[in-house]
Amino acid sequence: MNKITYIFFLLILLASCTKDFETINTNPNAPVDVQPNLLLRHVLFDYVEQMSYEGFVAGNLLGQYFAEVDFNLFDRHSLSEPQFGGNPWDILYVNLRNNEIILDKSRTTPTLAVYEGPALVLKAYMTAALTDIYGDVPYFSALDGKQGNVTPAYDLQEDIYLQADGILDNLDQAIEAMQNYTGALPLDGDVIYGGNLDQWIKFANSLKIKLLMRISNKQDVSGELQKIYDESNYIAVNADNAVFEFTNGQPNNFRMANLRVGDFENFVMSETIEEILANFKKQMSSHQFR
Repeated sequence: MNKITYIFFLLILLASCTKDFETINTNPNAPVDVQPNLLLRHVLFDYVEQMSYEGFVAGNLLGQYFAEVDFNLFDRHSLSEPQFGGNPWDILYVNLRNNEIILDKSRTTPTLAVYEGPALVLKAYMTAALTDIYGDVPYFSALDGKQGNVTPAYDLQEDIYLQADGILDNLDQAIEAMQNYTGALPLDGDVIYGGNLDQWIKFANSLKIKLLMRISNKQDVSGELQKIYDESNYIAVNADNAVFEFTNGQPNNFRMANLRVGDFENFVMSETIEEILANFKKQMSSHQFR
């Protein structure tokens, strides 16, 4: 084959590769959109399940309540090599991204406005966890990947809490959106409160109390706390708690419940907490017989 013939066939090949390229390479069975009720349920379950696991494993190991018999790199504070939990960064940002899709839909499609309030509450809730764990993080432009921003700037924790569209402002917007909602469409996919917006408002106010207390050493929040207290629309009884109840089996189970025996028995009480509890026991015994 001479050089000219080779180039000719190469041009034909290149032309055939570009014809209907997007159609050929688009999976007709892969969804390109999702209904907010399905995504809300996913965000609620995924965030609760994954962060419960983080708390159980990473929290207990770092707090030295547990120790590991095996696979104990994280237990030895090799935090860059977690084998059981210890990496909530992706969990937080993935769920914040999915929740932002719900929020965008609620604001661009009037019939889906019922999702705006809960989505804002979840955004505030997850963002608070993100910045409380990591400090300054990408936030205000962190979810602008579709707009071409793949290197968002880091924002100050103070701004994330206090600026417009930050944590506290999002809670205020959430409460206002739910109080003013007059649409006919119910909140579907809500595995926490069964679509009850009044309960979501209580949750938002209670979360606001918690977060205001968290910044109270740096910011005078007495007036805001007093306002919430006077309105008395916050969680005051356990029945109003925001709780997801895991089931014993798939798909709504907590992963630790179904681990094989060898994995579950990898976690034991640490020597540190055993000594603390033993000391408490001695103190209680000495007070009991005085």
